[in-house]
Amino acid sequence: MIKIKAEAFKISLDIKFSHDQILDFEAVRVGEPKDNKLYMKNIGMYPVKYNFSMKKKQTKEIFTIEPMEGELNPNDEKNVVIKFKSQKEIKLKTA
Repeated sequence: MIKIKAEAFKISLDIKFSHDQILDFEAVRVGEPKDNKLYMKNIGMYPVKYNFSMKKKQTKEIFTIEPMEGELNPNDEKNVVIKFKSQKEIKLKTA
């Protein structure tokens, strides 16, 4: 006889943005940095790993995320800082 035991679980992460559930940098002068924060809390029973990535070259040039990756143990909290800085005038669209 083979005994098998398994446990299914749900990843429970509380995420809050500094502006109404979006990252809103508003108007920013060319060459001046502006920060925005993302608050995360692991409200689950198991550790959660996170990793931010940017696919487009333009996005990588104007946004910096600190820390880009990490792990949250149960009940751990983390503020992630998203920095925006552009060296030329651009318009960003929401999807």
